[in-house]
Amino acid sequence: MPWAGKGAGTYVVAYGAPARDCAVRCLESVKRYMPAIGRALVSDKPLGPETVCLCEPDEDIGARSVKTRMYDVAPAEWEYVLYLDADTELIAPVPFLFDVLADGWDMAICVNP
Repeated sequence: MPWAGKGAGTYVVAYGAPARDCAVRCLESVKRYMPAIGRALVSDKPLGPETVCLCEPDEDIGARSVKTRMYDVAPAEWEYVLYLDADTELIAPVPFLFDVLADGWDMAICVNP
């Protein structure tokens, strides 16, 4: 697994109380199911379950600017960055998503059935 350890992390953006409440559950689920994976929160202040808080201003509706700049904002040592919507909650480990990135895909999108 070339992405294991510090070479990979999850990127969650959350501004405002509802999104931040969801982000706590999201980050805690990543910690529970993939504890070795970094957990970056992009927000105006830390929450707790993240391994790093990337404090960025909320500049636009839906925080699109920090979502589309994830490769610039995410920790430089992360070669593989998995963006998760704040309302995502893992119910099992998802190493296969990092495998897709390690196989050379720039992006993979999963939809909620």
